[in-house]
Amino acid sequence: SSGINAEWPLRPGAQATLKEQNERLSTERDDLMSEVENFEVEREFMTTLKDENTALKQSMLEQSQRIDDLQSALDNTAAVEAELVSFREAKETVDNRLIEFSDKIAMLQKDCAEKDVALGDFVCKTEKLEHLEKDCIEKEKSTDCDSALIPLL
Repeated sequence: SSGINAEWPLRPGAQATLKEQNERLSTERDDLMSEVENFEVEREFMTTLKDENTALKQSMLEQSQRIDDLQSALDNTAAVEAELVSFREAKETVDNRLIEFSDKIAMLQKDCAEKDVALGDFVCKTEKLEHLEKDCIEKEKSTDCDSALIPLL
């Protein structure tokens, strides 16, 4: 700038005006540089926020998937619980039928035991009756023989 001043000498008031303009431009440049630095800081902050936002979105997607998985597991659990209730009811019905059949079996066993006793009595009486019939037949034969012998005497 000293070369320019040497070729084109400025009046003292003009030099002051240029000096003021230079100072103002220098201040404006410093203000702009400060704004650029602030902008860079804000841009880094925005980039960080964007990265954090992306990470949060991914985390929310993962959490949403976990919620869906848990809901599915809960639905499956509810279905299994319903099947378990149905199974318990069926088991209770089977248990009641088993008790009924056990009671019937006990009654049938009692009836069989009574019939076995009656059958034993019947067999015993039948054997006695057969023995008595045999004795009667022998007595009849001997009586027949005696009556046949009587006319011979």
